[in-house]
Amino acid sequence: MPRNVPQPLGGRAALADWYCTDQPEWTFPLSVADLSLNGVMSADHPCQELTMPTLETLERFIAQVEANAHAEAVEAFYTADASLQENQEPPRVGRDFHVAKERAVMSRARSVTSTCVRPAFLNGDHVAIRWIFRFEWADGSVTRLEEIAHQRWEGERIAQEQFFYDPQQRIPVPRALD
Repeated sequence: MPRNVPQPLGGRAALADWYCTDQPEWTFPLSVADLSLNGVMSADHPCQELTMPTLETLERFIAQVEANAHAEAVEAFYTADASLQENQEPPRVGRDFHVAKERAVMSRARSVTSTCVRPAFLNGDHVAIRWIFRFEWADGSVTRLEEIAHQRWEGERIAQEQFFYDPQQRIPVPRALD
């Protein structure tokens, strides 16, 4: 078959075959139906298939955070070498470190309310979630923090997460001003 005629590509490897060809002329799928969701490739690494969470896993993660089981969510849903970053601060690495940090914060709070502002967005191995957290501290002051969490998942676990929020929100205010 001549090389300049588009060849049918199908199934799981369609996009990889199309993008990662060693041939001087690329071949294209005959129809979009020839590309399955299982064959979606990473934009950062086009010859590597995405490893994305299932919607069920994402919903379980959100439910655990909304139940204020933050440390348990880190234990269950983050990789051992997960990297977390606050705004433009240097990333902190290691699930065990993050579990300890979450436990320390939660132990200082009299009460916590964690709310996912839906929808959460899932695109390949990336997830974006808008959160609102309300912490009432032992002294009666309150911190209300609204943030966007941008996550990169490796299969069913979070490998990298960056939080975007206004740092002024971290300053506790008297309960009457909340």
